[in-house]
Amino acid sequence: MQIKYLGGESFLIKGREGSVLTQPFRPERGKNFPKVEANVVLAPAGIPLAIRGRIRSKKDSKPLVFTGPGEYEVQGMEIWGQPGGFWLTMEHRQLLWLFGDKLANNGQLKIAFQPDILLLGIGQPGKGWDEQTKQLLEKLSPAVIIPFPKGQNLPGDSGKNWAQPLLDLLDVEKLKPQPSLIIKVEEELGEERRLVLLAPRGG
Repeated sequence: MQIKYLGGESFLIKGREGSVLTQPFRPERGKNFPKVEANVVLAPAGIPLAIRGRIRSKKDSKPLVFTGPGEYEVQGMEIWGQPGGFWLTMEHRQLLWLFGDKLANNGQLKIAFQPDILLLGIGQPGKGWDEQTKQLLEKLSPAVIIPFPKGQNLPGDSGKNWAQPLLDLLDVEKLKPQPSLIIKVEEELGEERRLVLLAPRGG
């Protein structure tokens, strides 16, 4: 499995079964969404009209697009959409893309399984953010956490310090962004939690 961060709330997740793209962003100020190949697009906010021709499926000209709650199976990949999050099973790994607000304390999130990988949206931390996020991470107990700047539309607009609240919460001093995360099928993730920061890039 390979995970690339394209910017905004958009990830490209590639596995043996196929590829999944999360929320594509609108092109603005000369920053275009890259051309990508994906079988499935998870787009709760829809796909911006200006970039629909930039997303193609290998098997068909158009990928399958899921915008809301429901249970789906595509080419051996299992997908479960909830308000604020999508669960994905690929290569026997469980992944959760969590973009909703206040899911830690209002009971909206129904846990399908303990995710191996958590894609965690980080917005503007308000009152009680630390405790709510800590409770959420204890509840989910992911092996790998990949944060992204929630509410940021473009790759270059995320700012330098958007991830700092999470680094402070997890007692991580510095984290160097890497181009992608590759996890082999046979790889054991181990019990120690990993925080991974991905640099925005093209597909």
